[in-house]
This record gives sequence, C-alpha cells and structure tokens, in this order.
Amino acid sequence: MSVRHVVSIAAVLLTLAGCAKNHQGFVANTALTPQSADNAKADDNHLHPPGDGGPLPSDPVANLPPMPVAALDAIRKLNEPGHGGAVAFLEPLATHIRHDPDDIPAVPAAAAPYLLDAGDHVRVFVYGQPNLSHIYPVDAAGTIAVPLIGSVRARGLSTVGLGQQIAVRLGATVVKDPQVSVELAIARPFYILGEVRAAGQYPFEPGLTLEAAVAVAGGFGPRASLREARLTRRVNGVATEIRAAMSEPIRPGDTITIEERWF
Repeated sequence: MSVRHVVSIAAVLLTLAGCAKNHQGFVANTALTPQSADNAKADDNHLHPPGDGGPLPSDPVANLPPMPVAALDAIRKLNEPGHGGAVAFLEPLATHIRHDPDDIPAVPAAAAPYLLDAGDHVRVFVYGQPNLSHIYPVDAAGTIAVPLIGSVRARGLSTVGLGQQIAVRLGATVVKDPQVSVELAIARPFYILGEVRAAGQYPFEPGLTLEAAVAVAGGFGPRASLREARLTRRVNGVATEIRAAMSEPIRPGDTITIEERWF
C-alpha cells in the first residue's frame, strides 16, 4: 500500500467518524417512546405505503462495525492544541506501510566486468618488484608471459581476477605476500566490414553501439541495410555469430558486418 493510498483511507476514516458521531447524537436526542414509535411507524407507512418499494434503506454508516478505540482516540486528538493535524496522525501509519512494487525505484544493475582476451594489453604492478611491473600483451592462447613464473591465463578473467592469479603464483615461488594490481592498458580493437565507407580495424571505446561503430567507419554505404548487422563475437575463444539491432552495444574484439539491403 502506497502513501497515497494511506492518505485516501485516512480521509475516508475521518469522514466516517464524523458521520457516525452525528448519527449517534441524532439517535440519542430522538429516543422514541412507545407512543412516538407508533406515530413514527404511522408516518413511515404514510410516506411509504405498502407496495411502493418499502422504506428507504438504513444509514450505511450505522451498520458498519464499531471503529477501534485507538483509532477513535487518535481522531479525537486532531482538534487538541499542538497536535500537529493530519500530518501527525498519518506519520505513524506511513512508517509501517508496505510499498507497492511500482513505488519502489528500480536499482540499476551493476555493469559486467571487462573480461580479458587475446589482443588486450594489461599493466601489471608488483609492489617492490620493478622487474615484474610492465605492460603485457595477451597472446593468441589467452595468456601473458610474466618473468619468473611463466605463462598466466588471462582469457575470461577480469583485471582483478588476473591480479589474484599472478599473486598466487608469485607467492608460491618467488615473493612473500606479494601485492599485485592489474589494469587494462589497451583494449583489443573491433573490426567492421561490408557496406560502410571505411571498413577496417578501430580502437574500442566504452559505450559504443553498432550505429556508433558505423559512424566511426565513415557511415553507411549506399546499399547498406540500416536495420541490423551481423555480429561475430568470441566468448572464451569460441566465435559466435548473431544478428543484432543497431542499438546493440559492441564489445572489444567484435567483428561487425554491415550487409546489403535487398531493395
């Protein structure tokens, strides 16, 4: 239940409470004696003779179950000096309400970490070991060659994961309690072919979409299909081909093919 719903319900409760109070006062001030009851019955028969649909329905407020004592006490206190009015009355309710799913703001999903692959270059820094701190390329096998410990797998790992791998290998053989940090120095490029004005290899930049990649390559050719493109992407060394809309984000190492349209 949202805050808007709570405010609406409270307004209805206040209205019902006032009607109930007026109804009770009316009943108390007009208690019927046996004679007045007979007169009232005769007047009712005069106003609603048999066969015209019967008497008017009773007061719907009077037929409702009694309100909780705590709610009535809270309503009575609204008129007391210094109470704070309806805001103070609704505040305790608002702290215990359960929000509707639509009222809960969506939490943006965390961005996926960059996964290394062949063609990337990483900068490795080992504290106190300048001979090990260099920029290393990720080779076609998906590894980097680090002095003293040899090849370390990088393909499919984030920079944090690669740093942990290097630290484990160094700690086991060379350096006691090594402190290793790894960052991406150069991302592998993307490639674009087909119906563009300047096909070729281009450096990757975060946030590029297929449409932006076409712009980097000089724009569409005169016969280009403007709706979608063929995208070849390598995942853990395995090439996968998909068709994607022009709003699809690209990744480093992607090969984009802009095809000719039929008409």
